[in-house]
Amino acid sequence: MSKHSLEEDLKPKSVFVEDAEAAQADLGSYSRNVNARISNPLAGIAKVDLYDRVLRFCQEFGFEDHIETFQKGALAAQNPQSFEDLSELTEDDKYHLRREYTRAWIDLEILGISNAYANVGLDKWHLPKALYFSIGLCSLGSAIQGWDNTGANGANLSFPQEFGIEDNAWLVGVINSGPTLFGLLRQV
Repeated sequence: MSKHSLEEDLKPKSVFVEDAEAAQADLGSYSRNVNARISNPLAGIAKVDLYDRVLRFCQEFGFEDHIETFQKGALAAQNPQSFEDLSELTEDDKYHLRREYTRAWIDLEILGISNAYANVGLDKWHLPKALYFSIGLCSLGSAIQGWDNTGANGANLSFPQEFGIEDNAWLVGVINSGPTLFGLLRQV
């Protein structure tokens, strides 16, 4: 095992950002460089050192039960284009990594992935149905809240004068925030 700490391992030993078009990147203009891309910080690390870093990471953060999973993930992240060649990954692991490529076929060809994965079911809709239900439900709730706020904003034009409280901005504010405030308090 290495004698230095995990913090030392995580500190970059070189610049991990390079210009996609130029051979030399301008170190001062990454925030303005639309062609900048981040290099893989795991590239070039020997498998023994990579496993050592994974082990220390898992020990430091309490993931001792999942060391093998983290090792597989580190190997796949080290060279994502050739995960198919990793003997450490099971066919099930490779199947799930293939499913992560959810872009159009042209994007897959750019990544160097052949059409051999056509039978895997590459589609961007393979997420759980409960997720789509939650998104729809939240969208509906947001629409109803907007409808309620629109009604309250319309009422704000006339009710302060109607009840003679137009000079008391604090009271008008409490009345306006009532539905939201008491809806939140009900949840507590």
